[in-house]
Amino acid sequence: MKRLKIAIILGTRPEAIKCFPIIRELQKYPERFQPIIIST
Repeated sequence: MKRLKIAIILGTRPEAIKCFPIIRELQKYPERFQPIIIST
């Protein structure tokens, strides 16, 4: 199965805090997802 690349773009600290649970869940399944975190 091919891994799905997901780009998560964060701008401010509150955005990062809100997105952290999603990022953590994606990282639990490295065989299915490849989260790419972009900080601006």
